[in-house]
Amino acid sequence: MVLFGGDAGNGQYLNDTWEWDGSRWTELKPQSSPPRRANHALVYDSVNEKVVLYGGSNGPLARNDTWLWDGTNWVQATPDQNPGRRDYHALVFDEGRGKVILFGGRDGGRLNDTWEWDGTNWTPLDLPSKPSERSHHALVYDRNLNRVVLFGGMGNGGPLNDTWALEATGWTQLPVSGPSGRHSHGLAYDTLRNKVVLFGGFSAGDALSDTWEWDGVSWTQRSVPAPFKRMYTRSSTMPSAARSFSSAGRATA
Repeated sequence: MVLFGGDAGNGQYLNDTWEWDGSRWTELKPQSSPPRRANHALVYDSVNEKVVLYGGSNGPLARNDTWLWDGTNWVQATPDQNPGRRDYHALVFDEGRGKVILFGGRDGGRLNDTWEWDGTNWTPLDLPSKPSERSHHALVYDRNLNRVVLFGGMGNGGPLNDTWALEATGWTQLPVSGPSGRHSHGLAYDTLRNKVVLFGGFSAGDALSDTWEWDGVSWTQRSVPAPFKRMYTRSSTMPSAARSFSSAGRATA
């Protein structure tokens, strides 16, 4: 697992790179690194065997750069085009397509465009249907559906609670009920139980600490001991342990 940058909470933006080996965090010292930033997105591209970083911000201006991590060094990519400046967007690796998918985010206003990264270039997907404009949402690849799934986020009218799947022909809203409207939540695929796990987020002026599971058909809330309420959490899967892993975020009492 690789961690890059962020906001130290005192207005200081970071550009350090850390690696988690299952036992401890180690700070790495690459020869080159992306500029300081927060509110960016990272995902591992298993076809090209690189971690992909896109966008983010280090002040009022969002960024539009693409960086690739090969395990040793960061290299800035030079695609023919890019998705434009944005932060609070989401990235996911689509195992079916074999490409990275970017959706939404914010650049002054909220966005609802979909882009595809093939390891060299970004390509916009001109889809007939798509979710509404949003930021602070989450994407995950659901192996039950063999599709990318999106849940929630902050829309122009407030927190959202819709569930969408990316099909070959476009986005399809799934007619299901589930978690309350929220943004800044964590979403990961649990390979042991073949379910998507959602945790926390922010809604109605408060952070959340509920846990939900998606089995490809419906959402089910789990009544389990959970971490403190938190938002801006990020979740990932640790294949060797077959468990979902949630990292920090901003906690509240």
